[in-house]
Amino acid sequence: LEEFVFSEKVEKINELMTEDVDRTLNAKNRFDGKSYTVSKPANDKYPDPNLEKLTNNQFMDVIYGHYNYVGWNGSDAVTVTIDAGEDKHKIADVVVRTARIKAYDIGTPKYVKLYASNDNQNFVEIGKIFAPTDLPDSGQYSFYFSLAKATTARYFRVLLGPNDSHSIAVDEILGLEYSEEQNLPTANKKFDDSEIIYEYKHELEDDTKYTTT
Repeated sequence: LEEFVFSEKVEKINELMTEDVDRTLNAKNRFDGKSYTVSKPANDKYPDPNLEKLTNNQFMDVIYGHYNYVGWNGSDAVTVTIDAGEDKHKIADVVVRTARIKAYDIGTPKYVKLYASNDNQNFVEIGKIFAPTDLPDSGQYSFYFSLAKATTARYFRVLLGPNDSHSIAVDEILGLEYSEEQNLPTANKKFDDSEIIYEYKHELEDDTKYTTT
């Protein structure tokens, strides 16, 4: 029975992940400006009243860019569901940028899960990344999902698992498509400076660098 359930999950994942990826091309953030919903409102310290900060394509410094973060109190899981739009794009990587400032009781999710859907009803889990247990008390940490095959799914759901403090803060959620186009910012802190780990599923590719200049 367990093998059948696993095979069924793999089949559903493979149905979503169908497009070849060429990571030698530029990366374009297809989540830029896209709408999203959240499972609970942000806190007053790091609010997001217009539900726009997580997809505004702005990468901020962990201290001086705090106004761009979205925060949630408590240790419960939080979900963010992004509508990537009617135009189909080949999303190969999904990146969740978080802040960790233990002096301000901002912790890191113990794990992040990624789901995808074509109808905003039936979501398939396509990856799960656990945070390292030895992260420094202050800094930025990126959960980086690198898919073996890109997906043209319209809806993406990120589940931020329970955290190791009293709150969490997220800077940006990106959905990267590789093409001749490019819209990643070169100002502020470069994204490549962030620490990255990968959840390997179905021989996920480990070559995930992209051009930022």
